[in-house]
Amino acid sequence: MTIQTEIQRLGWRVLSYAHFSAPRPAILGWFSNHNLGDDAALYSLNWHFSNKLAVITPQTYRRIPSNLRLLICGAGGWLNQEAPRHFLKYITRIKKRSFPCLFLSGGINRDYVDRNYQRLFPQFKQFLSHFEYIGVRDLMSQRFVEETLGFKDTRLVPDFVLSLPGEEHLSPPRGNEKTVGLVLATHNETFRHKQKEMYVYLLAMSDELISKGYKIICIPFQIDLTSVQSKSVDERQGAMYLKNSLRYPDQFEVLERMMSPSETLSYIQKNIGVVISMRLHGNVMAARAGVPFISLSYSDKHAGFLELMEMSEFDVALKEEVLDPVKLFDALKRIEVNYEQVSRHISDKRSELAGLTQKAVDWIREKYQV
Repeated sequence: MTIQTEIQRLGWRVLSYAHFSAPRPAILGWFSNHNLGDDAALYSLNWHFSNKLAVITPQTYRRIPSNLRLLICGAGGWLNQEAPRHFLKYITRIKKRSFPCLFLSGGINRDYVDRNYQRLFPQFKQFLSHFEYIGVRDLMSQRFVEETLGFKDTRLVPDFVLSLPGEEHLSPPRGNEKTVGLVLATHNETFRHKQKEMYVYLLAMSDELISKGYKIICIPFQIDLTSVQSKSVDERQGAMYLKNSLRYPDQFEVLERMMSPSETLSYIQKNIGVVISMRLHGNVMAARAGVPFISLSYSDKHAGFLELMEMSEFDVALKEEVLDPVKLFDALKRIEVNYEQVSRHISDKRSELAGLTQKAVDWIREKYQV
């Protein structure tokens, strides 16, 4: 897939350097990886800012334009190895930078198998020192930035996908309570660290769900069509492996394509009763839809979001030596018994958090005239 077709797919306002002759606000992010969560964050972010943000990505630019009005970074797990390194590489080359940089709705992104995360703290400190506004997406990230890294007065700006434009859907999807939307994430270090055990766990989980009368629909959140085969990610492959290994494969459906953020939101609202997600944004999308969800977490970012939603009892951390589906089915039982109550809590909490994001956006738009 060429960058031109990628631009058309997402509808970005990607501009050439000639278009930056007049200062303009921009968003820097890891978009164009065919990642539904990143697409949804970009879509919602641009919607909040009335589509006034030019999009800058490592895939489309070799440097950051030097005469921006404003540069927004974040809307994802920026406290990891790659994002600060990339940002520092380019921002420090701009002499006498005059435009402000804002860190907006970013957070921790550490896989459970990473035992050397502390080595990145000096880089994180240097990275965050370039921002005059620091907005983090969850309380865990806020504690880390303030207490560990020493940056005070951060703001809580919950994930932008919680305010993804779309229809409100406050009542449970009648007739679909026994349909599970499964979101996989087979690319992360935790999964690769013990791939065999992960597949055994997912197979046992899926067989048990089907035996309990559930139908499973696997929703792809990443189909990377890059020409570099070693970097290609296609979650349908892992999903088909699961399907073909099940006792009752006819009750396990794999969607053929990755839908757009709006399509995915609408699909979950209309067709899914419970989301079980290994991806953070699978959980966030379920919360936006008002649908109960269980997190199969491989990273700290999952726990941060569940804490923010006051739903930590639905966080099933995949970090034990022996993976056991018992905790997952305990969480599922709580949903079955209290379905409407859980759905109502999710919708109410989602609205509250989306309000915090809107408040931050209003402040930024007013202060920087975006």
